[in-house]
Amino acid sequence: MSKKVKILLSKNNQLEKQISLDSKLVMTDIVVYLRGANISEYQQEVIRQDILQMVIDGEQRGTEIKDVIGEDYQSFCDQIINEVPKLNKGQRCLYAVRDGCLYFGILIAIWAGFGAVEMLKNNSLYIWVTAGDIISICMCILAAMVIVGIITKKSFDETFVKGKQMHALFIGALSICIITAVLFTQRVFEVHVVILGAVLLILAALYKIMDGRLAG
Repeated sequence: MSKKVKILLSKNNQLEKQISLDSKLVMTDIVVYLRGANISEYQQEVIRQDILQMVIDGEQRGTEIKDVIGEDYQSFCDQIINEVPKLNKGQRCLYAVRDGCLYFGILIAIWAGFGAVEMLKNNSLYIWVTAGDIISICMCILAAMVIVGIITKKSFDETFVKGKQMHALFIGALSICIITAVLFTQRVFEVHVVILGAVLLILAALYKIMDGRLAG
């Protein structure tokens, strides 16, 4: 996240403290929906700021959020989003690469944590990578992207987001990843802890580079 977006995000978080609890719940759904829109992070926060200011002004007059922006929150958001410049293919690709680096780095760090136990047990600086490790990490990244995409699109559908379908999807994806890691134990290669650290640093650097390119 660029410095400009972080500053605006911080300002919006402070603005949100000024609205009622009911309005905060609605704003949470709106923010989640905006996160899935095909617009930049900066534009998302600009829209959020505008809506927050509308809600604050309305509440100062004694008006509820549903009377300020209407009861169909999704249509309201869609109307605003349609007026904002969309991300082009190159920008969408950069976002995908950036987020992929983040997810990949987190999963590798978690995997390395478990691998450290084996490393200490064997008194070695190498960790074996199995076929299950590779497949499950790729599946976890794919599942995370799919689940996040579904949640952002369905943010106003509480019966779905908080319902059995969403829970089943999450548990199912997690179970498949765990089972894959357990079943496919064939060793593919081993990696030195220094190389592993270098990979994490490279992923972090790529994330920062992509994030910088997406500023604004």
